[in-house]
Amino acid sequence: MARFVPGAVAFAAVLWTSILSGGYFPTAWGWPALVFLVLLGVGASAAARSELTWADWRAAGALGALALWTALSSLWASGAGLPIESAELVLVYAAGFACFLALTPRLSAHTVPIGLLCAVLPIAAYALASRLVPDHVGHYDPSSGGYLLAGPIGYWNALGLLVAMGTIIALGLVAHADRVRVRGVAAAALVVLLPTLYYTFSRGATAALVIGLIVVAALDPRRLRFSVALLVALPLPLAGAWLGSRSAALTKAGFSRAEAAHDGHRILLALVVLALLNAAVIAALAWCERHVVVTGRLRRAYLGALAAVSVIAIIVGLLRVGNPVTFVGRATDAFRSDTAATGGNLNRRFVTLSSHGRSDYWSVAWHEARHHPVLGGGAGSFRQYWLRYRPAPLGVLNAHDLYLETLAELGPVGIVLLVIALAGPLVAAVRGRARPLVPVAAGAYVAYLAHAALDWDWQIPALTLAALASGAACIAAARPRDAAHPIRRPQRVAVVAAVVPLILFVFAMQLGNRAIADANQAANRDDQREAAADARSGRRWLPWSAEPWRLLGEAQLADGDVEAAARSFREAIERDGSDWSSWLDLGLATSGGERAHAFAEAARLNPRGAELKTVRG
Repeated sequence: MARFVPGAVAFAAVLWTSILSGGYFPTAWGWPALVFLVLLGVGASAAARSELTWADWRAAGALGALALWTALSSLWASGAGLPIESAELVLVYAAGFACFLALTPRLSAHTVPIGLLCAVLPIAAYALASRLVPDHVGHYDPSSGGYLLAGPIGYWNALGLLVAMGTIIALGLVAHADRVRVRGVAAAALVVLLPTLYYTFSRGATAALVIGLIVVAALDPRRLRFSVALLVALPLPLAGAWLGSRSAALTKAGFSRAEAAHDGHRILLALVVLALLNAAVIAALAWCERHVVVTGRLRRAYLGALAAVSVIAIIVGLLRVGNPVTFVGRATDAFRSDTAATGGNLNRRFVTLSSHGRSDYWSVAWHEARHHPVLGGGAGSFRQYWLRYRPAPLGVLNAHDLYLETLAELGPVGIVLLVIALAGPLVAAVRGRARPLVPVAAGAYVAYLAHAALDWDWQIPALTLAALASGAACIAAARPRDAAHPIRRPQRVAVVAAVVPLILFVFAMQLGNRAIADANQAANRDDQREAAADARSGRRWLPWSAEPWRLLGEAQLADGDVEAAARSFREAIERDGSDWSSWLDLGLATSGGERAHAFAEAARLNPRGAELKTVRG
C-alpha cells in the first residue's frame, strides 16, 4: 500500500483545494500548508532513508527561496501586508512541492498522475452535471458570464486547465496502462472530461491541451502507440462535445432552467452510451495489440498516412487564413480588443482572438518592471500599480502572466528563482522519459506552464499543486537506481528546525486570514459590532497588515464613532500608504485640510475610481 501514498497525497491536495473554490482565498491556504509541513517533519523524523538527489533539492530549494524573497519584498514594498500574504501562498507551493518529492519514491512516481486524474474526474463530473442536470445539481445561472462552466473552482479558465491536464493523463493511461480495465476506465473518463472542457469555452485551456499532447508525443519513446491511442480514443469523446455544442439552451445565455435541463438530460444519456462504447473500443484495441503483428511495412504506411494528413491540414489552414500578412494584422487588432463579438452564442468564443484586456494588463506590468528594474515593486504590488496606470476603469488583481508579473513584482532575482524551480521537472522529464507515465506527467506540467503565461493560474492552488505534483513525478522518476541514502541525525534536526517555525507562522496567518474574512462577512450583514471584534482579532494575528485596521475603521465609522474610525484609518495608512481605499475612508471620517488631502491621495492612487467621484458628487 505504501507505493500508493504519492498518488493519494496528490489526489487529496488537488481535490481538497478544488472544492474550496480552487483554494483561491487566503482562508484556504493554511490547512494544506500545515498538512504538508507536518508530513515533512514526520517524514524526516521517522524515515530511515531518502531518495532525494541534487535535482530535488535544487528545484524545491529554489521555490523555498522564492517564498523567502517574496516575504523580504515587504522591506521595499509600500506595505508588508500583501508581500507576506503572497509569501504564504508561495510557502504552500514550496511545502507541497517538497512533500511530493519527499514522499515519491522512484518506483512509485507513476502513481502521482493516476492520483491527479482521480481528483480531476469527480470535479469535472460535478461541473458537467451542473450543466446537464441543472434541475438537480449546482446553481443555474443563465447570464452570459455565469454560463461559462466554472464550478466548483469558480473560474472557467481554471476549470478548463485542470480538466485539460486530466485529459492528457487519461490519454496516457489509455495508451500505456498495463491493465485493460484501467485503459477502459480512462477511455470512459474522456467522455466526461472533453465535454466538460468544451463547456468552459476556454480557448486557453484548449490550446494548453494541444501543447501538452505535443510534449507527450515528443517525449514518449512509444509515440506511435500514443498516436494510435489518440486516434482511437478521441472520436467518441469529441462526438460528445459536438452533441453538447448543438444545444442552444446549453451554449447560449438566456434560456430557462427547464429548457437547459430538457436538452441536458438527453445529452447526459448520450454521454453514458458514448462512455461505454469508448471503453469497449479501447478493449478492442487492446485485443488487437495482443493478436495483430505490426510489421515494418505497416508501420511505414501508418507514418506516411499521418504525414499526409498533417500536410493536408496545414494546407487547408493556410487556405482558410489567406494572406498571412493581412491575417497577422487582423489577429493583432482582435487580440488587443477588450471584448469579442459572439452574438450571445458561446460556441463562437473558440474562434475569437480577443485577449479580453490582457494586452493592457501586460503593458502595465511591463511598465512596473521598467520602473523597478532591480527589486521589483514588491509582491502583490501589481494590483496597486494597475489602479494608478490602467487605461480603463477595470478592476484587476493580477497581470494574467505569471512570468511577467513575477518580474514586475520581484525583479530579476524573483524571476530567476521561479525559472530554476520550474525548469527542474522539464530537465528531469527528458532524462526519465522512458519511465512509466513520465511523458504524460510532463505534458500536464507543460500545459500548466503554457497557460500560466496567459492567466492567473499561480493564484489558484488547485492548479499549481496539480502542476507541481506532475513535476515532482518527473523528477522522482528520473532519479538513479542507487539514489537511496540514509538520513543522518543533523539532517533530521535541520528539517524539523525549519518546519516548526513555519508551522507557527502558517497557523498565525490562518487565524488572521479567518478573522479578516469573518469581519468582511459581518460587515456585509451590517453587524458592525461583530465586524469590529473580528477586525481586532485579525489585528492581533497580523500586526503588520493594514487590512484589519481598515476594516475596524469602517465598522467604527458605520457605528457612528467617527474619531475612533479616523484613528484606525491613520493606522492603516501608516502600514500601507498605497491603498487608495484607506485614504478614501480617512476622507470620509475627517474634515477640512485632512479630508481634502485624503481625497487627493485617493484620487492620485486610483484616478479612474468611480467611488471617489461619487463621494465628491
